[in-house]
Amino acid sequence: MNETFTLAHLSDLHLCSLNDVKVRELLNKRIYGYLKWQLKRRAEHRREVLDALLLNLRHTTPDHISVTGDLTHLGLPK
Repeated sequence: MNETFTLAHLSDLHLCSLNDVKVRELLNKRIYGYLKWQLKRRAEHRREVLDALLLNLRHTTPDHISVTGDLTHLGLPK
């Protein structure tokens, strides 16, 4: 029996939303992540790339999706 499956491997998505972020939520080590996001990572992890990835996943319909690495950039409650 030779069963195969399609695996989509996603890594280090660094999803981030700064909508309604309160300053007090950044008053610890998160301030460094916030600054890095504002100065560099925001340009690297763009929404249009994520949208294209989602469209591709809908089109290819993998059997399994594996997400490794950093899912978010800032660990905030929202």
